[in-house]
Amino acid sequence: MKKMAGYGPVTEIEFLRKNNNRAVNRQKKIRSIKIRSLHVFLIIVLFLMSGYAAYSVGKFMTGWEKLDIRSFKLINAPVFRNNKVRKILKKYGGNILTLSTNNLRNELMEIKEISEVSISRKLPSTVEVRLRLRQPAFQFLYKGKYNVIDKHGVILSETGRKMDGIMVIRDIKPSDLKDIFPGVSGLIGKRNIIEYISFREPYGTALKLKGTSEIFYTGNKVDLKKLKQYLKIRKKLGYNEKTIKSVDLRFKNRFYLEFEKEII
Repeated sequence: MKKMAGYGPVTEIEFLRKNNNRAVNRQKKIRSIKIRSLHVFLIIVLFLMSGYAAYSVGKFMTGWEKLDIRSFKLINAPVFRNNKVRKILKKYGGNILTLSTNNLRNELMEIKEISEVSISRKLPSTVEVRLRLRQPAFQFLYKGKYNVIDKHGVILSETGRKMDGIMVIRDIKPSDLKDIFPGVSGLIGKRNIIEYISFREPYGTALKLKGTSEIFYTGNKVDLKKLKQYLKIRKKLGYNEKTIKSVDLRFKNRFYLEFEKEII
């Protein structure tokens, strides 16, 4: 009869052991879920507290008078647009932490004389603005005004008077500037010997040297070596220098002279 029932002391003990294990495992899972929930809750609380603390600190810092901008340190101030730069800087005040450096940089970059802007905060109240400037290479005479331009033809300033120490480009339309710049960029350091640069069809670039009466046609590229060779042999030609109107240097190993009047 015991065999038919299938139960005995050993079987009953095994059943109780398994049942107890299931109860223990269930309690462990419940305890683990509670612990994890507590951890999540603590993390959320800490996150909210840190967010609130950061908000409070940020609100305090942005409202702290000691962090208000009191000065701009301008490094490498412009030569021609310094007043305009100062006016732009005066527009930017308030807290140094809320300063929009991108807006300030974009506004300064609209000034043609400036090629690059670097802005940094110097706490508690100073903003350093470092500028890289385009360098004046020529002054372009057009319609009675001198436009100071860099070696790429960018107009840096317009003035009604001629500036000392800067080479003059004249008798040329603004649209033709791009045609002569590749050939005259090497002349920037020769302003002590060149009176002015011009452009004349069909010759191309024309030079007038200081202390000479003739005009030199150099074509698309100025060959200073050939120009010096001509100046060396000019006295040997036997002509009055004042009678020579122009010298064409465009052709290899040859000079073509044009005189004020026909010479017999």
